[in-house]
Amino acid sequence: MKKVLSLVLVAVMIMTLSSSAIFAAPNNNPNAAFNREKSAFENKVKNKTMNEGELEALREQLRFVMLSGEGVPYGLAKRTDLPPGFLKIFGRTGLLPHGIGKRLMEDYPMPGQKTDLEVLRALIETANSKATVALSKDYEGGLTTIKDFKDAIQEAKDFVGYYDETHKAQIKNEIDDLKDAMKKFDDLKYLELNDTELIAIETRLKVYQVKYEDYLSPTKKVELQNLINFINTFTRTDNRVKLTKGEYDSILMQEKAFKDPLVSLYMKLDEAKIMLYVDIEAPNKTYKVVIGTEPGEYLSAGVVGLHNTIVLAESFVDNYTNESLNDINDEIKALDDAIDAFKDSEVLGTTQKSTLKMISDQLKDYYDVEETVALDDLIDDIAPFLAVESTLTVGIYNDFMDRSEEYIDDLYAYMIEEIKALIKASEKLLDDNAPRDLAEEEALYAKVVEVETYLLTAVKYDNLVTYYSQLNVLYQALQAKL
Repeated sequence: MKKVLSLVLVAVMIMTLSSSAIFAAPNNNPNAAFNREKSAFENKVKNKTMNEGELEALREQLRFVMLSGEGVPYGLAKRTDLPPGFLKIFGRTGLLPHGIGKRLMEDYPMPGQKTDLEVLRALIETANSKATVALSKDYEGGLTTIKDFKDAIQEAKDFVGYYDETHKAQIKNEIDDLKDAMKKFDDLKYLELNDTELIAIETRLKVYQVKYEDYLSPTKKVELQNLINFINTFTRTDNRVKLTKGEYDSILMQEKAFKDPLVSLYMKLDEAKIMLYVDIEAPNKTYKVVIGTEPGEYLSAGVVGLHNTIVLAESFVDNYTNESLNDINDEIKALDDAIDAFKDSEVLGTTQKSTLKMISDQLKDYYDVEETVALDDLIDDIAPFLAVESTLTVGIYNDFMDRSEEYIDDLYAYMIEEIKALIKASEKLLDDNAPRDLAEEEALYAKVVEVETYLLTAVKYDNLVTYYSQLNVLYQALQAKL
């Protein structure tokens, strides 16, 4: 049965992507935006389900793009099959992914569309599993810490017990309260961390202090010394303090402000060269990408611009004596900008054009209700890229996506839900205490923290795709070691 449904899913997605790849020709009337037909919109208003279905299909296609790697910026591998995440969800739960599942089996409960009450119940179950196995010796505060956590769980259970529609407005606060209690509980757990790792961090910071102290502001000097002193409480021989997860996380976050910029420049230079050249050691460099205007190729300006910036950075490194922090950081920024321009110059194809067509249709509906100059400009800017005369690149596509998000409610909702599911899986993997490579665990945890922090900001399309890809690579690497 699973195999049959998986094949059905593949067929549905292929039909969805194929049918949406039929593009409308641009309207040649310069006043077209102000004279658009209202009949199509009026029909959709009469049949609201149809309009909602189109918006859901758009969000589902964005989610599919992210999961499958189709059109993922920066030359990542392309796929033609259904992404493993879909199949894993179905294999594990017997349920179909939201959107596709809804179109195929209306009676199935939808993963990714849980009610707030279901979210709270699942959170209670997760919290219970932590509290049940907790030992006082493993936590700062001992029994008091465990009791406080269990009290928070009980409050959430009591809320679920007396919950009805009159309490609907309170449920998000209950979810947040339990999440906060769980984080506090996790942060107070002692870590069995190898001393050499903390000593290595402390040593790096001391080297940085000697090398760059003259360039630091008075405030930064104090912050650096305080961090070194704090780490020393966990590494000193006498009266050593036990380290908690929260304290370790704080050390990792604070350390980022004092990374050696010269080391960062070396790493950024290698990153750029690996991205651009087939063999970074060869005297005559060969590009690993093709310059052109076909899908998968890169525009000349992005490729040549990155090459020239690499040459300048290499010259800076070769002739480095004692240049200032600002000079080094300027070189890093120049490489960052050139890398971004190179990534943005990748030429996209029919998958992204089909998504733009769906977005354009939604924007026109919105325009029929509320006309604005900015929205009119956006619709007209997209139009040439739905035809053949304009080359669609990653940078242009990402710009359209982010400009559209203002008008289309929760445009990235499905993508964010998929990232949150991956975060949850990563946290579960990190909590199982299985013996693994410490560096890989730290890398995954640091990325989880970074992505969770980013999701609290105003998100952008290309960042969501990139963060999902980065997090998934780290998760899969650690998962493979089990």
